[in-house]
Amino acid sequence: MKTLGTILIFCLAVASATAQNAVDAQGRRSGAWSAKYPGGQPRYEGTFDAGVPVGRFVYYHENGFRSAQMDYRDRTGLCMSEQFDDKGKLMARGKYQSDRLRDSVWTIFAFDGTRLELATYATGELQGAYTMFYPDGQVMERGEHAKGLKTGVWTRFSDVGAKERVATYAEGMLQGPWTEFDSNGRTSVVGGYQNDMREGKWNYLERGVLLRSEVYRRGILQDPSK
Repeated sequence: MKTLGTILIFCLAVASATAQNAVDAQGRRSGAWSAKYPGGQPRYEGTFDAGVPVGRFVYYHENGFRSAQMDYRDRTGLCMSEQFDDKGKLMARGKYQSDRLRDSVWTIFAFDGTRLELATYATGELQGAYTMFYPDGQVMERGEHAKGLKTGVWTRFSDVGAKERVATYAEGMLQGPWTEFDSNGRTSVVGGYQNDMREGKWNYLERGVLLRSEVYRRGILQDPSK
């Protein structure tokens, strides 16, 4: 009887494992699937429909904490994802396209759980509005990306919300006007960049009064005596 019971338990275990990681007649993953690390810890678990992931997939770090949670929209391949560090803390939340490329707005979190970034993606690249935050939620920097590179006007703020500087970018390089402000919001520095190098006249002011001017060519300060 004991031998028969042992055989029955073994058969049930094999049947369960077979039913869990099954394939259909075309060799596509079907139904519940899971995998383990070499040490036996769970690696992931989820469900496939004719080879397409559906519903919720959960991935794990080797220490047992979740590394990611993916919630798929029907059989489209689109999913909302939450990603975690090896202590189980939420680090990022956003959407993936069917080709597993980031899409739309992603929220990035700091180690203490506060929001660090809001970043817009298209086909896996930064594309569109971007905002970085201070730990207390105040905006630190705001601008836009195009094909993964900074573009247009980027504004930097102090931790009390005052504007610190405004810079202009093109294809990831400083290109155009650059303005800095003092703690009272008055213009303190005005200049320009070309291909990431200071170019032309730079004016330095205090309380609205011009203190001095400098001239740059290709990032090199020019000698005013020449």
